[in-house]
Amino acid sequence: MNHKVQSPLNNFEFHVDNSDKWVSDFSQRILTHEPKTNRALLDLLGNIPPDAYVVDAGAYVGDTGLLMASQLKISSKRAKVLEVDPDSTKLRFIQNTARLSDLDSVCRHGSLCVG
Repeated sequence: MNHKVQSPLNNFEFHVDNSDKWVSDFSQRILTHEPKTNRALLDLLGNIPPDAYVVDAGAYVGDTGLLMASQLKISSKRAKVLEVDPDSTKLRFIQNTARLSDLDSVCRHGSLCVG
């Protein structure tokens, strides 16, 4: 079953799968995690060149990267967000949330291991 989480920063409604183990972390973080930093990131996206990539390394559950992707979609920017995390369960959650929220054309995902 899907459920909606609305960002207080840009009012975008994220659709998440309630059965995923990461939904609680995502919901809490999209509502309360680092609001000043996230507001500054969204403001910076206003000047991003078209066709640019924004990299969210250490994406965790995708709250920052998906927020940026939602802002790019709202403002009709062609830039993309690349979310990188070594945890494949988190990447699957990010990918599914992007798909359910119609952000999959803006958001890309990948794992990265450095050793």
